[in-house]
Amino acid sequence: MGVVRPDDTGVEMEASHQQYQAALQLLAAGAVIKQSSATPLTYRLSFNRISVPLPGGVVQQLLAHGQMRAACKVSGEVVYVGS
Repeated sequence: MGVVRPDDTGVEMEASHQQYQAALQLLAAGAVIKQSSATPLTYRLSFNRISVPLPGGVVQQLLAHGQMRAACKVSGEVVYVGS
């Protein structure tokens, strides 16, 4: 038998949900999400001159749920705003 480890998937899902909710609230307040590199794709959430990394999975959820849209492309980078 292998080593039995507690399932931490629930913890990861909760953290992702919290990031999603926080990003959603910030987008509603005027924040933007910038695609900061092409390979691999990375994203940064910017609000009031503060910029923090945002996991790609959260960005994909926001796009899939119609919570944000691409606003423009600047120097090859896509800028997303709340819908």
